[in-house]
Formats: sequence, C-alpha cells, structure tokens
Amino acid sequence: MNAVVRYCRDVVNEHSHRGFWTPHGDCPDHAELIAQARRGVLSKLRLVLDCAEVIAHEIERDRQRPHRQQPE
Repeated sequence: MNAVVRYCRDVVNEHSHRGFWTPHGDCPDHAELIAQARRGVLSKLRLVLDCAEVIAHEIERDRQRPHRQQPE
C-alpha cells in the first residue's frame, strides 16, 4: 500500500501546482480539460488502484485456500 500512496503522490505532484491541478495550454475548452484529466491523472490513478485491488484480492484468495503441508 505504501507504493500505491507514493505513486498517487507522485502523480499529484507531477500534475499540480500547490495542490491544484494545472491543465496544459491556454484556456482549453471543457472537452479538452476532461481529456487532459483522464490522460494525465485519472487513468494513471485508476491503473495503480486497479493493480492494488488485484493484489489484495489474490492475497485474500490465497489465504482462503487449504495449503498442502510440505513433506519433511
């Protein structure tokens, strides 16, 4: 989870100024603002959060499986 938090912080730092998102270009229209948000921020955050969810799900699933004991 620390890696997820660090990645999210890095995305925010890369695409913001003092905690506020800063779009590129001079006065882009609303469609371009949405596209920039999706490309630059939301898709990156969604990817890392989806990966973390998959890992958490796999850990939970693995813990529910009956494990075979190793022969001694």
